[in-house]
Amino acid sequence: MPFQKLISRAKNAIEGDASAANEKAHSEVKKKAAGAGDYAAQEAALKPKDGAKEAAPSGGLPESSQELLESAAFKITGAVTYTGAAAIPKEIAMLLMQGIAAEGVSGAKTVAEALASYVDEGRIEVRGVSPASGGASLTWIRFHAGDTEVGYMFDKATLKAIVSDGWIERA
Repeated sequence: MPFQKLISRAKNAIEGDASAANEKAHSEVKKKAAGAGDYAAQEAALKPKDGAKEAAPSGGLPESSQELLESAAFKITGAVTYTGAAAIPKEIAMLLMQGIAAEGVSGAKTVAEALASYVDEGRIEVRGVSPASGGASLTWIRFHAGDTEVGYMFDKATLKAIVSDGWIERA
């Protein structure tokens, strides 16, 4: 199966799961609001209880990479910088190409092409991201494209989030 087709199928499966979850959450919000009488009561019914924060986007990640780096709720580990296609380990190169394909910003077919056409100075940084309380770790591939911070976060080989201009978006 061609690599692009495999990526497309994986993306469709992820989007389907996210769509179903969003539909369920929206349905629950509508039920909650419908049970309240006037506008003020509806608004009060939708507020998180006891000062609880609303769920963060991208599976519990903060909204931006800066917030992630500053957050005590996450442990950031192993900042390793790679410059040039030959220096990037094969498994990281595969993840980088998967992220670039999912983002749809470059038609590069090889890591060398991607680094030359999209990644500033052909340099990427790889970090680990895990909840401070323990749990599964993500691999964060981070780089710059022009004046924009870009990156991808993976749980093993599954793309979980795309960082675009420093903002973390669910993949």
